[in-house]
Amino acid sequence: MIPHLRPTIEAEDFQAMQRVMSGRMLAEGALAGELARRLSALAGGAGGVACGSGTQALVLALLAAGVGTGCRVALPTYVCPSLLAAIRHVGARPVFCDIAHDLLLDPDQALAAAQTCEALIVPHILGRWRDFSALRGHKAVVIEDFAQFLCPGEDFPGLVGDLSIFSLQATKVLCAGEGGVVVAAEPGLVDRLADLKRIDGSIYALNLWPLSDLQAALGLAQLDRLRDFTARRARVAEAYLSLLRDLPGLSWPAAVRCMHFRFPVLVPEGRGVEGLMAAFESRGVAVRRPVDILTHRFEPGVRDEDFPVAREVWDRTLSLPIYPGLGDGELEMVLNVARGVLGRMG
Repeated sequence: MIPHLRPTIEAEDFQAMQRVMSGRMLAEGALAGELARRLSALAGGAGGVACGSGTQALVLALLAAGVGTGCRVALPTYVCPSLLAAIRHVGARPVFCDIAHDLLLDPDQALAAAQTCEALIVPHILGRWRDFSALRGHKAVVIEDFAQFLCPGEDFPGLVGDLSIFSLQATKVLCAGEGGVVVAAEPGLVDRLADLKRIDGSIYALNLWPLSDLQAALGLAQLDRLRDFTARRARVAEAYLSLLRDLPGLSWPAAVRCMHFRFPVLVPEGRGVEGLMAAFESRGVAVRRPVDILTHRFEPGVRDEDFPVAREVWDRTLSLPIYPGLGDGELEMVLNVARGVLGRMG
């Protein structure tokens, strides 16, 4: 079975982790700090801190922004539910928004939320980017979510958010097993993040949100190969785009910019994504929905009808395997299976 997701682990990763293990200094230290500094420099931030997961990174960002009990935090419904978990963890209330047809936040709803909510989370989901600079300067603290978007520094589009988060979970752009980084646009927020990692009033340097140097070593080894990873994703995506051009009735949702963290395919209405996933699986290829569930469905009393674009996209979209470790033979198998399963869509 060709999996939908798979971390890309190569010799450089084993060597980096072996060096840390040989030194017997495994807990958070210099390497975790280096990882945070390098991601901040890549993105153009003022600095950042490392922590144990992308969800922890979002919790830290919310706390640094002063978000707490009773605050309103806007987010799209077409997103990983861990964002909702972080919002609830700090005692805030979610305000759900619909998406546009590029799968990112609806710009009008995002602007309205920026003017009325205490914080606004802007995910660059599936490796997709759009300019959200119009959200600056309003009431809401803007938190950009780059858990699914990362590219080499000269190609990185820059930060809009007051705070930005990155994930190092096993199947994200860079893998450290688990891990996260929060980057701040202003030095004062960097200091606030550093303070949040320590227990208030303690005379010891106790770390509430650690990332081990063992994990950071893996993340740094992956960051060193980000350009190669990005290029491989682009080659796989081009093969899929070429396939879609030959298969009527299918489309790839257009994006202003995309580094192809996932490859979504929009199928005709009424074709049944579950049946297509089963057909792929029976032929040895795992495909899935890009988002497992619309996040507003975790909240009682929130109606599907309020999110027509997200509901349509969720109903009609599946995701093909795309990751740097997808071999040429595996890619050819995915293409052949996709021709057989999706070729009847027209």
